[in-house]
Amino acid sequence: MNDEDPIVFFDGTCGMCSWSVRWMLKHDRKAVLRFAPLQGETFAALDREDKPADMSSMVFVRQGKLYTRSEAVAQMLMAMGGWPAIFGIKLWAVPRPIRDWGYRLVAANRYKIAGRVERCEIPSEADRARMLP
Repeated sequence: MNDEDPIVFFDGTCGMCSWSVRWMLKHDRKAVLRFAPLQGETFAALDREDKPADMSSMVFVRQGKLYTRSEAVAQMLMAMGGWPAIFGIKLWAVPRPIRDWGYRLVAANRYKIAGRVERCEIPSEADRARMLP
């Protein structure tokens, strides 16, 4: 991996986000994605005007562009390649207001759906190399 590899920023206290990261680690066969919590040093050091201030959205940075909400999810899936990319392309084809409405609905209820996590699951050594502070 290098500094140009995409980074997924996620809510480190969200059970649904934690599950999503584990899913991406498992299905990102080329290991192109890196991961960092929104509450961590990597996100704090991200110096961008378009950086969201709240923790209610996954954030995806790829090739100098920052994506949030449904755009972030679609771009993450496409970056993974393979069959997840097909779902990302299909999601991208849905008009953004509809995608973001669905994203906001799930995000507003994510703690009710999947709860909060007290601590991260200990990843394998290979996965640990993809985790940023």
